[in-house]
Amino acid sequence: MQPVAAAQEEATRRRQAEVEGVGIRLVHLLVTCAAAIQAGNYSVAHGTMARARRLLCMIPTTSTFGRLAVHFTASSRRPRTHRRPHRHPPC
Repeated sequence: MQPVAAAQEEATRRRQAEVEGVGIRLVHLLVTCAAAIQAGNYSVAHGTMARARRLLCMIPTTSTFGRLAVHFTASSRRPRTHRRPHRHPPC
């Protein structure tokens, strides 16, 4: 393998590992945000979503994690009809 090709391949591997690491952090933030919304803690949800949006700028939105985050952040901006999670009556 040519040295230039090997260097490019290594750079690609590093970038993929970086995107994956950022994506995993992004998923953790989205889960935290969803839990905060469900608990009614909208200030925590807002702060967590702001951090998630900053991370989203670091990865391509065509990646799996990027697409997930784009859909989540878009849905979080829509008006909600229910402020509290729907609770089923006990059986």
